[in-house]
This record gives sequence, C-alpha cells and structure tokens, in this order.
Amino acid sequence: MDHNSATSSAIGTNSIENKLVSYASAVKSYSGNNALEFWKNAESTFPLLAPLAEDLISAPGSQAYVERVFSVCGDLTSGKKEQAHQEFGNKDIP
Repeated sequence: MDHNSATSSAIGTNSIENKLVSYASAVKSYSGNNALEFWKNAESTFPLLAPLAEDLISAPGSQAYVERVFSVCGDLTSGKKEQAHQEFGNKDIP
C-alpha cells in the first residue's frame, strides 16, 4: 500500500468515524420517542442514511395483512363472494 492510498484510507475512516459520532450525539440529544419523526428531522444531517432508516421503520411488522388482502381478492375473483362477505362483515362487495 503506497502512502497516498494509506492517507485516503485514513481520511475515509476518519470521515466515517465523525459521522458515527455525529449520529450517536444526535440520538442521545433527541428527546422525543418517535423514530420516524427523528429521521424526518435528521434528513438534512444524514441524507444517505435517513431514507433507509425511514423505509425500515415504516415497514410492516408482518406480511399477514398483505396475505389476507390477496386471499380476499382471490376469493372475489374465483366466485367465493360469500367468504369475502364474511371477512368484511357482510359489507357491500360488488
């Protein structure tokens, strides 16, 4: 490894360390309890990390809801409207 690549590697590491310290400081100083709100406020400070964090925070905890929607849609398209009516409490389903 030559001197230039060692220097740029050290600079890159220092930059990452500074960002981690900045992130840790921001988290410690945040007085709220809403992670999504934290990341909305920190978007300008952490422009690369914020979108990823927001996606992870807002992801559903399970796939059960999506699976139920697909199941009901399948029931509606396969002529099983009675089962769909029971699922949605006999509401009007075309």
